[in-house]
Amino acid sequence: TDPLMFDQVTTDMTALGYVNEENNKLVVYIAAMSRFMKKPLNVYIQSGSSGGKSALLSTLEQIILPPDIWKATTISAQAFNYVEQDRFLDKVFFMGESIHDEAIEGLVRQMQSEGEISRLVTVKDEKTGEMRAQLIRKQVRMSFMVTSTALHLNPENASRCLILTADESKNQTHKVQQRLSINHDFAGVVVNPATSRKIIRKHYAAQVLLKKVYVYNPYCKHIRFPAARPSMRRAYEQYLTMIDTICYLRQMQKPDEIRTNPATGEEITCKACDLTDYHLAYNLFTGGLLQNSGFDIPTGTRKLHEAIREMVRVQAERQNLKVNEVSFIQKQIREHTQLGGEFIKKHIRILVAYEYLEVLGGRRHGTRYAYRLREDRPIEEMDLSMITTPAELKKLIEGDELF
Repeated sequence: TDPLMFDQVTTDMTALGYVNEENNKLVVYIAAMSRFMKKPLNVYIQSGSSGGKSALLSTLEQIILPPDIWKATTISAQAFNYVEQDRFLDKVFFMGESIHDEAIEGLVRQMQSEGEISRLVTVKDEKTGEMRAQLIRKQVRMSFMVTSTALHLNPENASRCLILTADESKNQTHKVQQRLSINHDFAGVVVNPATSRKIIRKHYAAQVLLKKVYVYNPYCKHIRFPAARPSMRRAYEQYLTMIDTICYLRQMQKPDEIRTNPATGEEITCKACDLTDYHLAYNLFTGGLLQNSGFDIPTGTRKLHEAIREMVRVQAERQNLKVNEVSFIQKQIREHTQLGGEFIKKHIRILVAYEYLEVLGGRRHGTRYAYRLREDRPIEEMDLSMITTPAELKKLIEGDELF
């Protein structure tokens, strides 16, 4: 019933060991709770090795009811044939950093998009001993949580997920180290475990108290959303599902609405989405979530490109050259950004492939390769101004009520 319940979520996840990245914490929490929705949200977390993606999911796992968790690091393509129906409903599936073949990825995509799994398999008839075909079909309602070090995802997989990127900055590394130090002092060894147990019990109790209720959004007709790419069709559905999930989590802060189901004539209890639900979903989507999910260029690549532009502008002024006349090497980028070499190599390859950087011979620098910017302008970003703001939605709602 706490109006600041989502602040509690981020604070509690910090207390359990995951520092900063408040938006990422909220997204994975809301996605996990969307397992009770008709079409749950799925999450794909990208970062380099030791970037914190597994730590984020490990922290989330602590506050989800254990019976609602399904966890696997490797999966057999045949395994899904033998899973009981109940295991496919209202669960969070932690797939970790497992690498799967196309057959398994295809099954996962079917479960995410169609809400079911159907396979025609060969089985042995117990009476006759003959082999025959059997269709295995099961309903699926799960939130899939996947992590990866890959910067480029299969577009078919990516479009079905909310894509998060872990903070790999020097400042975040320092924060993590501070937290790790606390884990080893007296408070970390004796006091914090007791506090953690209280936090975990609180979240278990809260989830048990939630009731299965119908959730609906009375303001869908007023919501504008980008439509420049086909991927925005799924993104819009994810946006609406996030609003619904927030409403579902806030059900005890809302009055019951008793409606009649026109198909059956029975009375049902509903909860209506409100501006508070919309405001949080709007902040998460416009705060980076939609940029990650709607563009081919990863967020880390865009940030590196801006850092390179900053570095090159300084060199251009010093050398009295145009920005696109300055050549540089990866060593200079490492020194300027303080980022790791592997991180820079991966993102440089993307910037070259998408023609934001030009490759030159590096003889002048004493290396094999050098680079220069093709243009001194930022990478195109999605225009988020067209998404209906909470303030605009409020005016539209008030106008409807006056009419």
